Amino acid sequence: MSRLRFVLFVAAVFTLVGCSTTGGTIGGLFPAPKFLKGEIKNDIYTAQDKSFSVVVPHKDGSYEYTYMQVKEQYSEYSAYVSFGPAAIDQSVYRIETAKRVTPGSQSVKLDDVAPKIVEGYKAQLQKGYGTVPQETESRQETINGRKAYFWKLTQVVPAGKYISNKAATFTHDVYVIDFEKGAAIVWVQIPETTKKAAIEPRAFAESVAMY
Repeated sequence: MSRLRFVLFVAAVFTLVGCSTTGGTIGGLFPAPKFLKGEIKNDIYTAQDKSFSVVVPHKDGSYEYTYMQVKEQYSEYSAYVSFGPAAIDQSVYRIETAKRVTPGSQSVKLDDVAPKIVEGYKAQLQKGYGTVPQETESRQETINGRKAYFWKLTQVVPAGKYISNKAATFTHDVYVIDFEKGAAIVWVQIPETTKKAAIEPRAFAESVAMY
């Protein structure tokens, strides 16, 4: 298995052990300060190693941003960041990147890897929330002229498995985008009770740049 294929598969497993969490709330009441590894400037998050950037769903200075939780994880070959939940908006916007850094990784085809990524993601969702996510859409896409794959999943979550302890239904939008230097995996989880998304999942995916 090439290094990129391995990194992408691990990304799909999505255990996120060792993630650094900042922001959110203190005691569920007061906003916690954000001590980031990366940088947020003009509502754009730039990775610690400058390898990628992505728009932040909530604008700096807004009520939602004040309470927004951020998780980060960096390794030699991959990086991860998620935004949310926030104050009222409980959506979570995630991105993980994997770099092509070895000769073998250059030959890895997204066509082969992308379905495995989503299957790994489904398994983690089932493990985390106790129900099987249902695939409602899947297709090949083009994101900013780049080859990409898209899946939409829905998941009914029983009471006691979610923040509010009430039953909930999630929509999961997943994009796997091919970049010359690697691949980006975008995961957006939106509860059905969300009146309006802070940013649409596709727009979030379109904001990703790898350097």
